[in-house]
Amino acid sequence: MLATHGFLARGVDDLELTLSVCGGGDANDPLSIGIAGEDPLLTGRPRIAVTPDFGVAPVSREVRARFTTACDMLAGVAAVVPSSPDCSGAIETFRTLRATHIANSYGELLRTRRAELTPTVIWNIEAGAKLSAEDYLNAERRRTSIYRSFRELFTCTDFLVAPAASVFPWPNEISDVAAIDGVELETPIDYLAVTFIVSLVGFPVLTLPARRGKNELPFGIQIIAPPACESRLFAFGRALDNELGFSHRRPPL
Repeated sequence: MLATHGFLARGVDDLELTLSVCGGGDANDPLSIGIAGEDPLLTGRPRIAVTPDFGVAPVSREVRARFTTACDMLAGVAAVVPSSPDCSGAIETFRTLRATHIANSYGELLRTRRAELTPTVIWNIEAGAKLSAEDYLNAERRRTSIYRSFRELFTCTDFLVAPAASVFPWPNEISDVAAIDGVELETPIDYLAVTFIVSLVGFPVLTLPARRGKNELPFGIQIIAPPACESRLFAFGRALDNELGFSHRRPPL
């Protein structure tokens, strides 16, 4: 499944503790076994690949500017190199896989409780119903290629860093982002591409808030690691918290 459970916390330590309790294999769940192997902590200066958009995701100019600032700060604690896996076709692949899963899981709701569904859910169920088995299998094939491209990137880098959202927070009355920098998006989910590309390959990712000025809107980065490397991911996140102040900022009381 493309849907992924995650945790929200005020610090890296709390996230690591939660994962230690909830993570691990279950004989009744074939998807929980994961990848066995060692996850030694890094020594020396980490190597980081950074990308504002994976080469394909729509990302606003404002977010790109804040991401550049965050990367400049990261350069103080790591060797930073602009680079990205080959994600060509990733958006179309995710659209196909998501639509088929949603149509399969919630298609009955469209027939019985349509009035209670959001327009985006209705659109995605209907889009999934039009897809064929060949469409699905072709998307899975492309997904594998993108996964291998991520694996290849991690042969020469320790982490991959990207923005955690394509736009800054928007008013609650707007349900979905329909355009970025005045350019209309093709579908209601395309503004999520900068994060759903990571969901597509299923690599572990830690999202941290970047430092911001007094009047700046919240902005975060996602730090991606190779499979089964959660320990080093938490260790690096803790270093960014301590050394750069990439941490939750409590509101003044």
